[in-house]
Order: sequence, then structure tokens, then C-alpha cells
Amino acid sequence: MLPRSVKENQRLLAIVGPLLDKDSLTPEESALTEVLVTLIHRFEQDHYKPERSKPHEVLAYLMEEHDLRQRDLLDIFPTRSRVSEVLRGKRAITKPQAGMLAKRFAVEPALFIDLP
Repeated sequence: MLPRSVKENQRLLAIVGPLLDKDSLTPEESALTEVLVTLIHRFEQDHYKPERSKPHEVLAYLMEEHDLRQRDLLDIFPTRSRVSEVLRGKRAITKPQAGMLAKRFAVEPALFIDLP
């Protein structure tokens, strides 16, 4: 049964936290952990409805994490000014560019595609 309130969800989080911290779990603990994580995930998806980041924000974040500059993406974008336009959200990332970025950063291409 899914948690019906934030308080119930927090109670499940308090139970699953120590289980996730353990080095090894018994088969019973492993099964319990799997069920609790699934319940918590479903509750949080329904309750919190996380906002999706904009593609240019995802790209900026990944560039920062990988210590990349605009010139490091010239194999994907034709010019530095095009990279700049994309990073400012002035120009969309094309599907082929999304595929190349996904391969470069080992993520899903959908992160770089604007959804309506």
C-alpha cells in the first residue's frame, strides 16, 4: 500500500535508510528494501511531481561537472557562438546534437530535447 501522507512516507524513509547503509543484507532485508524503495518512489513521483530541467540547463550542468568549456563542444556544434546560443536557451539542441551529447556524457538523449 502506498504511503498516503508525507508523514507516512517519512516513516518508510526512516526504515529504509539504515537498510541501504548496510554492507550486506539478508534475503528478507533485500526484499523489504526493494518494496520500500518502490513505494517511496511511487509516492514521491505522484506527490512531488518533479519539474524537468530545460535542455540548456542540463548541458550547462554537465559541462561544469566535466570541467568543459564551449570550445570543447565544437565537435558537436559548428561554432562557439552556436554553443553560447544553446547555453542561453536562445537556440534549441537538434536531435542529432542531442544524440552526440548523450554519447559524450553517457546519458539519455531525451535530456537534451525540449518537450512541449
